[in-house]
Amino acid sequence: MALILQDATTDVRRVPVRPLKLEDANAMIMPPTNLYTPEAPHTATILSNPNNPFEPERVSRRRIIFAASSRYGEYFNGRSATICVSNEDDDETIKYLCDAKSGYHLQLVGPTLTETLLGDSSPAAATHIFVAKSGAAIAPFRAHLHRFFKEDIPTFKFSGDAWLFYGARNNLQCRLYDEEFMQCEEDNPQNFHYNFFIDILDRDAGGLGKMVFDMLVDNEAYIYLVGSQEMVDQVEVVFRGFAGSSNGQKCNWKEIKDELVSKNQWRVEIYD
Repeated sequence: MALILQDATTDVRRVPVRPLKLEDANAMIMPPTNLYTPEAPHTATILSNPNNPFEPERVSRRRIIFAASSRYGEYFNGRSATICVSNEDDDETIKYLCDAKSGYHLQLVGPTLTETLLGDSSPAAATHIFVAKSGAAIAPFRAHLHRFFKEDIPTFKFSGDAWLFYGARNNLQCRLYDEEFMQCEEDNPQNFHYNFFIDILDRDAGGLGKMVFDMLVDNEAYIYLVGSQEMVDQVEVVFRGFAGSSNGQKCNWKEIKDELVSKNQWRVEIYD
């Protein structure tokens, strides 16, 4: 009989990652962008696709897509990634991806977008607030949660709070990674809070909007919004109302927002 022993202090929920050179000091300040260009793209092979594998049409049009895994990838080895798309979009590239079979090849360029990246400007002890509309906009936040709560990284330990607000137009709409997020909250009840709403802005999301505003102003939290311009505008309308009714010194939303932007605490990626 063989016994497998483990240090009692080991967190079995975390997964060792490699290569650790991805924790290079320069990458921590700002992960690299534009590693691959249209002239010299990266060719990736599809390992699996949960969609019904019909034969897709070939396409050549480039389309922005979000990665739903961190720098270490889906298998934590630095050689895989999960991309997240919504088949509700009437787009030939999205249709191709949704119908692609295992073994098909993709040509990738980028990374290009930086507003949802984590660098040393958003410290591990801070409060991070993630706001996403339904569908693929949730992808980058899954990547952050993997880094915060799933990956075993010797040089990075998350000790802050993470809040995820995920909205949908109706309850029948696809709630991507819903079970995974609920399990993460169950495993990390002290510093991860998952909130799903039919309408993320309906009735101030149950009163949580004021709490989020206070975290931004009083606790120097970081907020990341991924969604339509309309969603971002509506969030600002809510915050503007709180700023106007504040008894503190900071009562002008424009001044508050400008300060948040200057400190990299206001991060917005428009995704329609």
